[in-house]
Amino acid sequence: MDPRELFGWNRDANRAAAARARETGEDINLNAWERLMGGNVDHATNINKRKKQEDLNTQFGASAAEYGVSGADWGENRETYLGRIQRGKKKEQKAVRKDNLKDQTTLLTATQKPQIAGIEAGLEQGRLQHQATMKGMENTNNLAIAGLTQSNNQFMAQMADSKDQRAMELQMRREEMDRLDRKDERNRRKDSIAALTAGLASLGAAFAL
Repeated sequence: MDPRELFGWNRDANRAAAARARETGEDINLNAWERLMGGNVDHATNINKRKKQEDLNTQFGASAAEYGVSGADWGENRETYLGRIQRGKKKEQKAVRKDNLKDQTTLLTATQKPQIAGIEAGLEQGRLQHQATMKGMENTNNLAIAGLTQSNNQFMAQMADSKDQRAMELQMRREEMDRLDRKDERNRRKDSIAALTAGLASLGAAFAL
């Protein structure tokens, strides 16, 4: 077995390179001694990833748990983790506002229920009054129409009687005129006969002389 692994020299080299990278903010860069001790860039990078994950969970884990967000993921940076927490916070606040609104609506409904019932009762009473008023107006109109119909029928009957009376008077006048015409005709005939008789008498007297 490699003594560097046996005595953990490679792990010490990786931890040293990772710590130096965190201090300088630079990428992992093994020096000659760390490479000689079996250091590995990938292993040193994983150390920093694990350290960063632990630090993020230590700093912001409580807030993440409060808003239902899981812990920092492997290799996740600070900005991404805080973004997830912020989204979880907004989601939680939205849910709280929704619950508060629901509670307020329920309370408001319970508080205003008697008022709403009173308003509905008033509206129903108004509807019934309006219905009764319209019914009364309808009855009045029906009575008025019935009265007008009766008056019109009476008027039409009077007109018919008057028409019949005028027709009778006209017929009587025609009959009277016919009677007078016949009387005049008889008188004219009588006068004509009298004149003819007188003429014949005169003529006879003349022949007698």
